[in-house]
Amino acid sequence: MNFLSRLMPRKPEPASPPAAAATVESLPHVELARENVPDAMGLTDLCKSGWFEGNELYTGFPITAEDVVVDVGCGNGGYASFAGRQGAHVVLCDIQPEHLARASKVLRETTAREVTEVLTTSEVLPLADGLATRVICTEVLEHVSDPKTMISELARITAPGGLLTLTVPHPASEELQKLVAPPEYFKPPNHVRIFSVEQFKSLVTDAGLIIERYDTFGFYSVMLLAFYWGRDTTLEQREHPLLQAWDQTWRTLFATEGGLELKRKLDTFLPGTQVIIARKPA
Repeated sequence: MNFLSRLMPRKPEPASPPAAAATVESLPHVELARENVPDAMGLTDLCKSGWFEGNELYTGFPITAEDVVVDVGCGNGGYASFAGRQGAHVVLCDIQPEHLARASKVLRETTAREVTEVLTTSEVLPLADGLATRVICTEVLEHVSDPKTMISELARITAPGGLLTLTVPHPASEELQKLVAPPEYFKPPNHVRIFSVEQFKSLVTDAGLIIERYDTFGFYSVMLLAFYWGRDTTLEQREHPLLQAWDQTWRTLFATEGGLELKRKLDTFLPGTQVIIARKPA
């Protein structure tokens, strides 16, 4: 599965029955890093944006073998597999059974000390209070009908002193996609809301969490998605000279002196993603 496969809007799928409470929602999504192995340039851009450095999933979010990591909206396990490689106990949560099955298979090939699967079909998570020392929820909140309940649930399952990595699309990117994306992109089960910077931060702090870091990145993916919609081919045909040329442009940028600094300036000018690292008070 290549990088573009995570950028396509999904068709609505029948809801699965609620899962039984677990002891220990990828809601359908269209964004980054949800599959097992992103394409080479997408992964390169993520790494140069602060992801997957040493034992940190993202800058300021270390994971160790002692952690219990809950990935809410795990997709096919792209981020969760990083936690598994650190030896953590990983709890996979998703709305789609096939995602859980694929993510679990990936995780069981890592050094994760334990892997738990949780099927859930609502914002209310069937997980115990304070279960997780680390919570991952990336590109999910823009899909849910009640993000306040979802963020409250994320806070509830986080142990005192625990960390959360949260991401949503940046409004600048969403405004561009409004011009070029098909109508389905902004309909359920895809994006049902756009978070301003202030709204995203308030959502987190209103849940009683402390924001330790706020970042943006993703010019590469914003333009990739815009070019993707602009192809003269069907949605099923994911290869196109326009997309390949953009990939080569970004590869050339990184090979150019000063290219990384230019990338960072472009990320600031037109970011695709907002990232918050938050902590639950001890």
